[in-house]
Amino acid sequence: MTGRRFSEIINEIDGRYIEEAVFYQQEKKQRRHFRHLSAAWAAVLLILGLAAAAAVAAGIFGTKLLDSYTSRREPGTDFVESGYDLAVEIQRIPHEELSEQVRNAGQLIVQQFENYTPTNSWYAGLWQTSFSSREQACDYIGFPFLNELDWDLKEQNSVLNIHGNKEGDILYLNLETDYAVDKIRLQCFSIIYTDNYQDEIVIGSRTAEAVKFSESFYETASGKKCHIISSTEMDSGYLGMEGYIVDDGILYSVNISYLKEDAGKAQELLRQWADLF
Repeated sequence: MTGRRFSEIINEIDGRYIEEAVFYQQEKKQRRHFRHLSAAWAAVLLILGLAAAAAVAAGIFGTKLLDSYTSRREPGTDFVESGYDLAVEIQRIPHEELSEQVRNAGQLIVQQFENYTPTNSWYAGLWQTSFSSREQACDYIGFPFLNELDWDLKEQNSVLNIHGNKEGDILYLNLETDYAVDKIRLQCFSIIYTDNYQDEIVIGSRTAEAVKFSESFYETASGKKCHIISSTEMDSGYLGMEGYIVDDGILYSVNISYLKEDAGKAQELLRQWADLF
């Protein structure tokens, strides 16, 4: 099944509603059949679509490097870490547009908070489930714009993490799909932030090792910008490379771990992943 872009839907809406809007049109490979949209969804989509078109045209949605550091010591402690932080600008998706199964997880999370004690080995606010394929996970989530990643690589597993608060509101969900190509390991993440999530979004990476980070960009075949953060070699001998793309209200990222001799193949895999959007 392949979702359709916000911009494609906007182009089919009566012109009198979008006469003064900024249009953003870009082709996208089709991977999922378009699901039927309800009248309620169409109304929401009109509002989100107009905002998305103007925002994308203005260059708002995407990721921005805020900070990177190597062997930074926490004040007053002996703890040293390396890492980076990215600011994320993205549409918040109406939680009603997620599947009933996802929304029902909110009640399970409420029970987690009610039953949680400080002696538990787990923390309340996260509900997790696994799938035999990414396609099954995408159907479970039910959001029509979620990219299934039609990639010619064998999936190892797909895990969905649903995060909520003690009131049972779904804040965001993160779908992880893992792959392996010889000694190269790939973790692909798809994060949907709902309209219940009102805080600023900052993501990043942390390690206790003395790792340095560098920033670069790749323009996809469809003209989208892939933000790339690369890291130097760790004690294990592996290097890291992470790519980020914001597309149709979803933050996609790929984490690639590879040995120095596999650097060329790792870069090729990152470009393949980015060109799926």
